[in-house]
Amino acid sequence: MYIKAKPSWQIIDGKMIYVDSVMEATIIRRLVKDGFSKKWRRTFSGVAVGSSHYRPDAELSILHDNMNRRAIVEFKPRSEKEFRLDRRKAMLDSSKYYKDALCMLYIETGRKWYFIEPGGTLQPTTQPLPGGVPIIKLGQPKVAIPVVLLYGQIYRSRPLAAIGTITAHTLEFGVNTIFGKAKRRR
Repeated sequence: MYIKAKPSWQIIDGKMIYVDSVMEATIIRRLVKDGFSKKWRRTFSGVAVGSSHYRPDAELSILHDNMNRRAIVEFKPRSEKEFRLDRRKAMLDSSKYYKDALCMLYIETGRKWYFIEPGGTLQPTTQPLPGGVPIIKLGQPKVAIPVVLLYGQIYRSRPLAAIGTITAHTLEFGVNTIFGKAKRRR
């Protein structure tokens, strides 16, 4: 049975956070309990590089190969198939906003973790270990330009990449306006 997600404000780790579903709040609370206190964040805006844009469900400070790294994480309730290949590739492309971010997928049913490899393939792994530094101490670009897409979504982009993002979405809007949006089969 499919239950529609209900966005809400939740208090998690001492902060008021807007989440897309109760499942997301539950997962983040579980991560905080497992040592990720102050080592996670949920951002209002996403990240964009060129025509790729993505807003992660959470960012984590993890320990990977004995290094503190940023993990961009997507949460899904039941199956890997819910995170389509095109969205995985957008996540991978957008992760280049950060210097060395890793992309991960978490499936609540079975509590399974995956690394998203280049090309979008999934590599099973275990739950990541909390990093040694808070998420706000991990490196990020010194200059970020907010890019507002035509439908109101806000993304952060590096200055040169912002030009590509704005150009790509303006062209997409123009083509959709002139020729109509492509119809997808469901």
